[in-house]
Amino acid sequence: MRETIKTQTGRILVLPTDEEDALITEAALADPDAQPFTDEEMEAAKLTHSDFDRASFRIDNRQASKTEWQGAVRMRICKKRTSVMPDVPVY
Repeated sequence: MRETIKTQTGRILVLPTDEEDALITEAALADPDAQPFTDEEMEAAKLTHSDFDRASFRIDNRQASKTEWQGAVRMRICKKRTSVMPDVPVY
C-alpha cells in the first residue's frame, strides 16, 4: 500500500515511491532554467532581523513604520467576527 499523508484541510496526498522520486528529481535537474539553489545562494536568500530593521515599509503607497505595517498585515490576514442574517434557510 502506498504511503500517504493527510493535510490540515483533510486532503490525503499519496507520496511518491523512491523510484518515482528519483525520476522526478532527475527530470527537475535536467531543466536548465530551474536549477536548485546552492548552499551559498540559499544562505544569501534568507532574511534576517537586521534586513527588516533596514527596510522601509509602505501602506497604500505611503511611508509607514514597521509597527504600522505589521498591524496592516494582521488586519488583512486575520479572521474577523461577523454576524450575518440570511433571508433564506442555510443548511
